[in-house]
Amino acid sequence: MDSVIKDLKFAFRSLLKRPGFTVIAVLTLALGVGANTAIFSVVNATLMRTPPVKDPERLVYVFNGAAGSVFSYPDYAAVRDQNNVFDGLIAWGGITASLNSNDQTDLVNGAIVTGNFFDVLGVHAQRGRVARCSGGMDQWQHVAARATGGAGVAGADRGRRGHGTEARSGA
Repeated sequence: MDSVIKDLKFAFRSLLKRPGFTVIAVLTLALGVGANTAIFSVVNATLMRTPPVKDPERLVYVFNGAAGSVFSYPDYAAVRDQNNVFDGLIAWGGITASLNSNDQTDLVNGAIVTGNFFDVLGVHAQRGRVARCSGGMDQWQHVAARATGGAGVAGADRGRRGHGTEARSGA
């Protein structure tokens, strides 16, 4: 144990003798630890955690042709209307929108979703209401929904292209 303490004292004295090397070594270690933490945080949030929805193991991603291909709204409606396998079918697409508040305009990221989006996923708004189909028809509503960690904008016009379709398996 005594030799370990002597080695630590020698290392500390050596670092004090070369302050330039010490600064570069400490900055390199700090950048490495910071980059590793940032990368792990992103991977953990996007790949390792299950989505915060009801029964995430029952979600299935449905795509049109090659992976990443999009559905037009008429294609989505045809798949939805002929569906006899899934409990529900939803579609969404990413958008950038202007948020005006107190004489300030900000660009925010959001999603265009179908009216049954939140019901199929089994999630509820923290405040207010979420988009819903009304009168059995697929009416799209413009609704702002507050999600954990930020705001999301939901809604669309008929004919907009969806970027994905998600289904909840009945099995």
